Amino acid sequence: RVNGQLRPMGDEEFTEWLPQMGDDYRRAMIDDAGISPEGSGEKAAADMESLFPGGGPSAEQLVFVVEAEGAGTAYHLGAFRRPATRRGRSA
Repeated sequence: RVNGQLRPMGDEEFTEWLPQMGDDYRRAMIDDAGISPEGSGEKAAADMESLFPGGGPSAEQLVFVVEAEGAGTAYHLGAFRRPATRRGRSA
């Protein structure tokens, strides 16, 4: 058993983490969902821009580092999204 704690991700950590997270997301779509490399790249870029407008977290997001024994071991993203209406627009 390992004890861990959450702490907010710093700006420098975020700058390093975001591209890797996007690459991991793209690869997961290829490996786990069978999406083509081209399609996964397009979807990842669109989703990343939606979640991180301009390459940074929005005021509606919380990005944390999970630390265990003083080292970041995992990451957690919490985001509040408005429910979509029947037309796919925010309520």
